[in-house]
Amino acid sequence: MREILIASSGIPRDFLNIFIGAYNSFYTIGKYKHIALADVRNATIEWYEVDKKKAVDANNNAKILLDKIIKDILIDKKRCHFLIPEKFEKVKELNDLIDLRVVHLRKKGISHKGKKGVTYTTYTIWIMLVIPVQIYITIK
Repeated sequence: MREILIASSGIPRDFLNIFIGAYNSFYTIGKYKHIALADVRNATIEWYEVDKKKAVDANNNAKILLDKIIKDILIDKKRCHFLIPEKFEKVKELNDLIDLRVVHLRKKGISHKGKKGVTYTTYTIWIMLVIPVQIYITIK
């Protein structure tokens, strides 16, 4: 259950769909006596494909920003959270990713000791995107 909760980022709709997908995978394959991590990972990938991928791909500028976040934050820095100066919080593509529930706002008004006078907003990338990236890195 913990993995499903993490994968869903606490969003009830995503949680239920991932749980149902993981349960179906567990029930169909029947390899283990419980829902395995592989079942959860497969369900998260399937849910992204069904729920979000088409909408993200249809918004070219948001897709470019998402690809950059995935490369710079997930792959290069191996992080899920990132800071953006508050002056950029009105950027359309960022807000489109938030509306698509691929990027989540975590906290506003963060300061950085090296950048006096600049306040940041903390965002996190939807954890379901991390799993396919981890698989991609493993294969590569």
